[in-house]
Amino acid sequence: DASTSPVSDAAQSDLVALNKGSIVLVAAGSVTLNDGSSNGGVAGLSGMAVSATGTASILIQATSGDLVVNSDVATGTGQITLKAAGNVLLGSATAVGVDVSTASTGTVSIDAEGGALTMAGDAWVIATDSSARLNAATTMTVGNVTAANVSLVADAGAILNAANSTKNVSANVLRLQADGAIGAADRHLTTAVSVLTARSNGNLGAGIYVSEDDAVTVGTAGVLAVELGSNGMTSAAADADQSDLVSLNNGHIVLVAG
Repeated sequence: DASTSPVSDAAQSDLVALNKGSIVLVAAGSVTLNDGSSNGGVAGLSGMAVSATGTASILIQATSGDLVVNSDVATGTGQITLKAAGNVLLGSATAVGVDVSTASTGTVSIDAEGGALTMAGDAWVIATDSSARLNAATTMTVGNVTAANVSLVADAGAILNAANSTKNVSANVLRLQADGAIGAADRHLTTAVSVLTARSNGNLGAGIYVSEDDAVTVGTAGVLAVELGSNGMTSAAADADQSDLVSLNNGHIVLVAG
C-alpha cells in the first residue's frame, strides 16, 4: 500500500561463538577489543569482548598495527592466540581487570611481533593446568600470569613488573629470557613457582631480580603452546629448554626465596 514501517536488528555486542565454534579475526590494521553492553540475553558475557565455549579456539591478529585488549577474552578449554605486528596492550587505567583465560588442554600464546607487550597491573593471563607463552619484540611489562608452565621472552628489551600487580607469575615451571634485565633492583619480578630458569643478555640494562614466595629449584624448563592459524588449523609455538640462572655483561643475579 506504499506505506512504510521500521525493520530493525536489535543491538548486538562482542565476538561470541556458542556450541564450540571457534573465532578467527585477522585485520590488516590495529584491533581494539572493547566490552559491549548488548548481550542478547546470553548469560556470562558481561565484561567479555571475545567469548567461545568448550574446546573452541580463538585467534585475534592485527597484521599491521597494535592489538589493544580492553575487555576479557575467554574460552573453555580451547587455544587462545593473540598477535600484533606492533604492540600488544592488555588493560589500562580505564580498562580494569582484563582477563585472557582458558584451561586444561587450552594454552595461551601472546606475541607482540614488532613492539612491546604491556599488561596493566590488574590484568591476568590464565591457562589453568596448561601453558602460557608471552613474547615481546621489545620490552615486556608483566601483570599477573597463572598457568602450569609459563614462558616470558623479551627479544630486545627487559621483562618488568607492572605497577600494582598481585603476583607476576604463579606456575609450576617458569622460563624467563630477555635481552635486557629481568626485573629491577628496586622492583623484583614476583613469583610463586617450583622450577625457575632465567637468562639476561644484559643489553639495555642488566641483571636478574626475582622474589619467590617459597622454595624453588633452579633447573631446566621449556614451554610449548599451541597457536590457532587463520585457516583454523593449529601449530606448535615452543620455547626450547633453558637451564640455570645466567646474566651476561656484568649483570647481577638476585634470587630471594621466602
